[in-house]
Amino acid sequence: MKTMKIIMILTLTTMLSLCKKDQQDEELHLQQTPYIGDELRIDGFYYSSYNEGKSTRVFFLYSNGIILGGSSYKGDDWEQKLISDIVSGMYYETSLKYKSAWGLFEIKDSTIIFEKWYTASPGPRVTIAQEGRILCDTTFHINRSFRFGNGQLERIRERDDLYHFRQFSPKPDSINPFIP
Repeated sequence: MKTMKIIMILTLTTMLSLCKKDQQDEELHLQQTPYIGDELRIDGFYYSSYNEGKSTRVFFLYSNGIILGGSSYKGDDWEQKLISDIVSGMYYETSLKYKSAWGLFEIKDSTIIFEKWYTASPGPRVTIAQEGRILCDTTFHINRSFRFGNGQLERIRERDDLYHFRQFSPKPDSINPFIP
């Protein structure tokens, strides 16, 4: 009886794990579009503080329309940690392991929109877009996030994320295994 229960549990676990692997991550809805504008600077990174200033989120924008980041750093020395990770190559090497580090962005007039993969547990990765207004070439304000579902917008969430620019070179490479 005990052996039969163990076999059933192992079989069920195996079947569930195989089902999960068959599920596909959502596709990005934005099209990769080269960025040739001057609405935002792209010779560095953008950062936004959250959690009452205790954490900082970082994004890199590239001229090929790719966005890298979303990584968070804690503490007042976040910038030194980020730069150390970039210079050592650890930032880029780590980002190559996570599809959720990558996405696409578009700028139209004074609006920025970017879409990235996010881990949904359990199941495949979902895509979430964030949209906001460009205030000047070094600052943008994300005011909503949403999903594209069944050809229409779903789950709109209000946001209040202000991103500031910091010039930095050399940026991590934008070549990745997730966006051709």
